[in-house]
Amino acid sequence: MIANGSSLEETARELCLEMEARLPGVICSIVSVDSAAMLRQLAAPSLPDPFSAAIDGVMIGPDVGSCGAAAYLRTAVLVTRT
Repeated sequence: MIANGSSLEETARELCLEMEARLPGVICSIVSVDSAAMLRQLAAPSLPDPFSAAIDGVMIGPDVGSCGAAAYLRTAVLVTRT
């Protein structure tokens, strides 16, 4: 998609939708890290808007929720619903 002129955001959105289609029950989001070490929501087509908004601007750290911790630890963090 990027090679064909699609934006990074459009490509990330399609990647999320493809992952969700292949893994039923999974909700995908992709975040980036800005120059101030804050998370920026890049794509999250199936997450509720309030959740996406809550992630955008989060500082990276070991105790800052799953997204902040994943960026801090540089590893995937899987969250399950109970």
